[in-house]
Amino acid sequence: MHETHNILIWDTVSRYAIKLIMIRGRSSKEEIALREILRDSRKSLGLRQEDLALRLGMPQSFVSKYESGERLLTFVEVLVILEVLSLDIKTVAKVITTANETKS
Repeated sequence: MHETHNILIWDTVSRYAIKLIMIRGRSSKEEIALREILRDSRKSLGLRQEDLALRLGMPQSFVSKYESGERLLTFVEVLVILEVLSLDIKTVAKVITTANETKS
């Protein structure tokens, strides 16, 4: 069973509140969407898992485990990976929050 939390956040760009349902679990659509974004971005940069791991100062198994869903990332780890991959957190957050709506 997944742990579910309802979260109300304020979108400072659009000036309205957004209600998010946060589900923490390896098989949640949001977690899968995040893994796909990170993996696809790494590949589009022509980086192997080993290359990204080196830039992160982590072993290759770290990248392999989070990309496969064997390991969940902390918020700080996600921020570091986004920075290394030159990804914008707002764009990634929008894709993740719409994952539940677009995937069945």
